[in-house]
Amino acid sequence: MFEWYQRFYAAVAPDLTADSAYADFCRRVFGRNFAQHGFADMAQVDLLLHALALRPGERLLDLGCGSGGIADYAASAGGVSAVGIDYVEEAIRQASAMHSRSRAHFAVADMARLCFRPAA
Repeated sequence: MFEWYQRFYAAVAPDLTADSAYADFCRRVFGRNFAQHGFADMAQVDLLLHALALRPGERLLDLGCGSGGIADYAASAGGVSAVGIDYVEEAIRQASAMHSRSRAHFAVADMARLCFRPAA
């Protein structure tokens, strides 16, 4: 699957984020253009954020963030700090470029190999 995503972000994703027809399609079908490639609509994203009940100043980790649209939205909508990770370097490059003024930050990482210190 990793190779498929590498090819996708290298060849297709940049065109989708710049394509006005695709952006219109996402807005009509999903409610917003996250360049989400069919993963989640706004009702699902907003339901998730409501269930999380994040408060300003809290942190959110978006595993498999792709081009970062959902992490950016969550950070902007909830006043939280968001970190999006993906194992595809090109996806993270695009996320960082597209959301450079965001409260979200992006890093290349494999969610199967994350090491976290216990919370204080």
